[in-house]
Amino acid sequence: RCPPEGLATGKKMALSPASGKDTISHRTLLPGFSLDYSFKDLTALLDIHDEEPRAGARKPQKADASDEPPRNKQGAIEVTTTLKLNNNSLVNLDGLIETLNVILWIPSALTFLDLSFNSLKTMDPALAQLPELSILYLHGNEIASFKEIQILKQMHKLTSLTLHGNDLEKQKNYRGQVLALRPLLRKLDFSPVTKGERP
Repeated sequence: RCPPEGLATGKKMALSPASGKDTISHRTLLPGFSLDYSFKDLTALLDIHDEEPRAGARKPQKADASDEPPRNKQGAIEVTTTLKLNNNSLVNLDGLIETLNVILWIPSALTFLDLSFNSLKTMDPALAQLPELSILYLHGNEIASFKEIQILKQMHKLTSLTLHGNDLEKQKNYRGQVLALRPLLRKLDFSPVTKGERP
């Protein structure tokens, strides 16, 4: 499966080749790498710009649009597809797209985002700008109502979601209402979605 070319956002998230004549073939991309910023006491995403991850290799802070991501010995670009921001103190996702551009070479290739155990009260609309995002962890936050997760309707690749440990979980017909927003989920709170649960 080929990663996408980029995001249609205000700030370009596509990979910029080092040369105007050269482009990076999808065949040279090697997905599956992780970047871990968990347990960093982060209160805002912009704090990450000057932080080094616990594990994984971030985009160098001095990289500019003309730089090309490093390749391994086989000539493939090792693409980060997992970002862990769990167990911090984030209260919102302001600056999400900007931050991804700063720390990731190919932000649009992100498939798994862990935001569990923060202090988030809503699902930021910027999450819908990640075209390949298929796994999203939001358990252990402070989301209290279904109006705060309406963006699920626009997250077309999302197949696995966690929301347990939020006040939202106490709402009547919790699983049914979440699935009404995103009927094609395969897993909700680590439990498979059955045919009988689908709208």
